[in-house]
Amino acid sequence: MPVYYDTAERAPKVEELFTRIAERYDLINDVQSFGLHRVWKRRLIELGKIQAGDRVLDLATGTGDLIRMGRERIPGSEWLGVDFTYAMLQAGQNHSPRVQGDVLELPVRGRSFEAATMAYGLRNVADRGRALAEIRRALRPGGRFVFLDFAKPRSRILRAIFFAWLRSVQPLLGLIFFGDAETYRYIWRSLSVYPEVEGVSRELEEAGFRSVRAHRLFGGMMSIHVATA
Repeated sequence: MPVYYDTAERAPKVEELFTRIAERYDLINDVQSFGLHRVWKRRLIELGKIQAGDRVLDLATGTGDLIRMGRERIPGSEWLGVDFTYAMLQAGQNHSPRVQGDVLELPVRGRSFEAATMAYGLRNVADRGRALAEIRRALRPGGRFVFLDFAKPRSRILRAIFFAWLRSVQPLLGLIFFGDAETYRYIWRSLSVYPEVEGVSRELEEAGFRSVRAHRLFGGMMSIHVATA
């Protein structure tokens, strides 16, 4: 079974995966989280303290659902979405500016955004240190980076249940919706090599971010990190 996250083949494999699921990406997110991902993303926006007039860089923007939420909740905020996969950008069909690009080499000028957001993207990056350096470069001094991702519960019992869900139920959903169990097995594989919440916080600090805070959600199965450039 291939692992996509620490090899030279990661980029084309991840692009291939998200190209395959682009058209049903929002639907499967609703199904697998029982709609809760929308609640968590609203929380992400709140923690980002985004204000009218702020320029916000949404990374791994996908179909642009986080941008839509942000524009609705903060009228006057300006958003730019960046995603690695062209098919995901096409699937969104919204009116916010979005461009194809890699978080390892962002197609934006330095110090030009008050905030950067990301939902379920950092875990899929092959070189997180380089990605964090690029995100910090894009932010103005004092700018906020806030992102949501899967996490590992502290409770051993809850962690075992959660990992069993990811290993068994998620591939079943991939089989039902896409005819391919591999489609959503990548979540378990990527999380297995992703640091603990505290480890992600340390990586942010090593990249030069300040005032790093982590918010555990849903029993520690999800987390939102907030950091200042």
